[in-house]
Amino acid sequence: MTAFRVPVTLLTTTTVVCNVTDGWKREKMALGKFISYLRVSTQRQGKSGLGLEAQREAVANYLNGGRWKLVQELIEVESGKSKDRPKLIEALRLCRIYNATMLVAKLDRLARNVAFVSALMESGVKFVAVDLPQANELTVHIMGCNGRV
Repeated sequence: MTAFRVPVTLLTTTTVVCNVTDGWKREKMALGKFISYLRVSTQRQGKSGLGLEAQREAVANYLNGGRWKLVQELIEVESGKSKDRPKLIEALRLCRIYNATMLVAKLDRLARNVAFVSALMESGVKFVAVDLPQANELTVHIMGCNGRV
């Protein structure tokens, strides 16, 4: 097993890559501390658990073994358009305290507009959208400009 560090940028984490005998890199495993932020837009979605379970499963699949610690999972029932998101603020605070990376199942769970995502990026907290873990700052801005956030 070979460990390497990816330069710390917006949406990257340290990973361990398993090298198998044929030379192909088969799986990546997460390392470090993480805060999971799950968000649904309506009370009905929150009560049914359907949207939350899918997000929780996506985060678990991203972590995929490895040496990691999920410090806390935060759940918010709030519109993505709302700027008043107490659980998101708490997640950012916990990330700073524990030097953790925030995990979201999809980038659109964080925000629906590029200005909000830009403010998150400027906060200094690392975050990974597990549906697009290779995304970097430029990728996120382009997606936001195209209305894909």
